Amino acid sequence: MKKILTALAMTALLTACSSNDTETKPVATQSGIPNLGGRSEAELLTDCQIDIQNKLSNPRSMDIIYSDLKYKKEVNHELWLQFYAKNQLNAESKHTGMCEFDDNGKLLSSKFE
Repeated sequence: MKKILTALAMTALLTACSSNDTETKPVATQSGIPNLGGRSEAELLTDCQIDIQNKLSNPRSMDIIYSDLKYKKEVNHELWLQFYAKNQLNAESKHTGMCEFDDNGKLLSSKFE
């Protein structure tokens, strides 16, 4: 009896969770950047972070301020971010970075100051 009730409960749960609605709604992103080439904001940000980290003197110290993500549509798509990182002397400072993506979500360039 307990197995039957468990099976019925699981069936009811799966039925309630399934949806016949095939309409997709755009997901709001922190920066406002659209999905580029099917790539999400998180994937684009990860590519950007890795590329900038490779240019830092202390890559593991990078600490992104996620509330300051910004998107600009120029010739290509620009994702702007602010982050803290330590320099060669282990002093932490705030930086602004920018990564440029094409319409397919390919990282074209990155820079920071």
